[in-house]
Amino acid sequence: CHLGFYKKNVLNLYITSFNAEFSAFSPGNLMMAETIMAATDKKLRKVDFLRGDEDYKQHFANRRKLLSDFIGGRSLLGKFVVWVFKTFYID
Repeated sequence: CHLGFYKKNVLNLYITSFNAEFSAFSPGNLMMAETIMAATDKKLRKVDFLRGDEDYKQHFANRRKLLSDFIGGRSLLGKFVVWVFKTFYID
């Protein structure tokens, strides 16, 4: 099963799952290949695997995009909360 959504001519694949009892038959790879072919048939511009570094993404992707997170506070309280978060919760 693939759960995804279309936005601006791009298929965004949110989550992929299959029954592990059938893993010897590579159902995940088959589903991904079929999904990519269907996106090509619909003339979509791109298939985006979204976040994560799962192995299958290396196999199917033709390029990689570095993602970054940014956090900031606008008010004095917000800036204090960001400082606490960065000081105590981020390595």
